[in-house]
Amino acid sequence: MSITNADGTYSIKLPAAASTYTASAEIKTNYNGIAYKFRLRPEEVGGFTQEGAVRNFRWVLSGEYPDEPGLYYGGTITLDKVIGSSLFDVENIEFTLTPVGNLVDGSVGKILTRRCGPPSSDTFGQLVDIPIGRYKITAVHKPTGNRVLVRNKNGAFSADGSVTLDFYGEKSPWFCSNCMVIEYGE
Repeated sequence: MSITNADGTYSIKLPAAASTYTASAEIKTNYNGIAYKFRLRPEEVGGFTQEGAVRNFRWVLSGEYPDEPGLYYGGTITLDKVIGSSLFDVENIEFTLTPVGNLVDGSVGKILTRRCGPPSSDTFGQLVDIPIGRYKITAVHKPTGNRVLVRNKNGAFSADGSVTLDFYGEKSPWFCSNCMVIEYGE
């Protein structure tokens, strides 16, 4: 691992070898008292040889990794059905995420409305690539128009059925990084 100098650059010597090398970068920061670690997006993807290369990196809060399809810079929300709830079709629930304050990088967030794809079982779904921030989350079952209650995993439902949460940072109790787990029910 190398750390940048005062102007943000660094250089390393590479051993002579027939293989190709790549570079990656990350940033660590605290947000609402939680430690986060983010992979930075390279402006150019690809390896370089022992002669070297220049790589510039940017901090982005969403988008797919250019070199690893299916992985994202944004956080993941795992949706878990409350035991005893009759709502099985999580793919028909529309979740609204309203930012509470600025996002982790200090930028102003936007209200997001998201649905997940069909779950892998009748109790599980995910919302992916959500810019890390604090959100007030509400939900509606679109076929019926009924409000769906949401809460922190094993938490209590609020009177209005919403929940305000931060993402777990790099030390999550749920074995994921930059994620959150919410439960839904009626």
